[in-house]
Amino acid sequence: MIDITSTIISQALIDQDNLEVAYETWKAFNTKQIHIQIRECFVKELINSINNEIFEVFPDIQDKIDWIDESVSFQIRISANIQKNNWKYSYKFGIRDYDSDRLHFYILCSADDKEKRINVHSLIKDQLKEGNRPDNHWWSKAKEPYNEWDKNYQVIKQFAFCDRIALKYFASRIIDFINVIDEIESTFSLKY
Repeated sequence: MIDITSTIISQALIDQDNLEVAYETWKAFNTKQIHIQIRECFVKELINSINNEIFEVFPDIQDKIDWIDESVSFQIRISANIQKNNWKYSYKFGIRDYDSDRLHFYILCSADDKEKRINVHSLIKDQLKEGNRPDNHWWSKAKEPYNEWDKNYQVIKQFAFCDRIALKYFASRIIDFINVIDEIESTFSLKY
């Protein structure tokens, strides 16, 4: 097995140019600049991927999605309000990351009445058989390895090069959530 750290050090000490490249690489990772660039690229591709999936499965909401990117530093924070014509409420669907170690999905019902929001979020949790339901929203942690995107080389590589499997995972989950809301809105509309 190759000792990568020793190889990097040996290459860096060959000459001044190699040392400068090694130093600049270290600086880019150390200041998190590379993480920010990876996040920006991934979020852009992620939004495109989710929209493509949504438009394919739900052509009736194609013109009604406006993603908001509130990402900061290397933390992913995107959301979109979605409401189908047959839904009573609109819903905010999001992917959020507080510290790169807790990347998760969330859904927030727009009902004005807190009791109705709680009921809808409980129904979401019951239908999906996963997640958590605090009073104001429902959330569920993304599965490994997608829940912590900058902790190891394999995961950061998937995000850096916008791995199709990673993009498909997030897009498919959002589609699953829209389907659950569709079911809740049509089946349980009289209960909430």
